[in-house]
Amino acid sequence: MIIDSHTHLIPPDVIENWSHYVSRDATFAELFHRSSKTSTAEQLIEAMNKHGIAISVVLGMGWTDNSLNEYVNDYLLESSRKYPDKIVPVTGIVPSSGNQGIYEAERCLSAGSRGFGEIHAYSQSNNLIDFDLMSPYMVMLEEYDYPLIVHGS
Repeated sequence: MIIDSHTHLIPPDVIENWSHYVSRDATFAELFHRSSKTSTAEQLIEAMNKHGIAISVVLGMGWTDNSLNEYVNDYLLESSRKYPDKIVPVTGIVPSSGNQGIYEAERCLSAGSRGFGEIHAYSQSNNLIDFDLMSPYMVMLEEYDYPLIVHGS
């Protein structure tokens, strides 16, 4: 069995309205360019079937904009409900957003997220060794025995 343990999905309307999201989110602007390859859930499933990939773990992106993070999380969770045997969602968090971020993390776990990530310490301005900042998330993950995935560059 082949498992793709690190991939990303972008909602179709985000792809279509590229320039709007580039101006709205620092992570989006840093990582994605017009020529970047992106996938919707349907495109991912098509590629998985073509290449014999059984399961894909789809990650959030470490967005800086809370509403974009929530929107993409909804898309990941919806995609996993549509393709439950193929897509495993790991949803994004914005630790610097205080209670709003904690609420979003709890919401996602309740809706089927299998961990948090991918977080970007630099573009999200997160100090990952700040106990007060990260503790609420780590406690949630420990309860479920789920991972935190950190972008390493």
